[in-house]
Amino acid sequence: MGENLILVELKAEGQASVEKEILKVAGAIDTVGKEFENLIYLDLKRQGKEVFYYKTKSGYEVDFVVTSKNEKPKLIQVAWDINDPETLEREERALRDAEKELGISGEIIDLQSYLRALKEWLIMSMVIAQYPNR
Repeated sequence: MGENLILVELKAEGQASVEKEILKVAGAIDTVGKEFENLIYLDLKRQGKEVFYYKTKSGYEVDFVVTSKNEKPKLIQVAWDINDPETLEREERALRDAEKELGISGEIIDLQSYLRALKEWLIMSMVIAQYPNR
């Protein structure tokens, strides 16, 4: 990562934040969107990942830059619903800009993609619980 990066570590609710509270990271979005972004943040922290906020040189905000000891850094944009073309374009624009600046790949997590991943995790957990020695 370059020396001019603006990475700001996010803190859980009730803790002091370096720049922004998690509920304010994405800007003016609806309450459901804020709660969904909080859910993703807490899920990432539960997995032991470090979570940062990034603002591109063009002023676009990326919800999360995620790092961990065993994985490459990753960019994550969170959107409750990307069926609206304007929403999708806004999220993709910020992600593409950050990918270009940082050389890090990213993804958009919306409700549907999150539920698919959750379903896969639940199925795997059930299989492991049913056959623990395999």
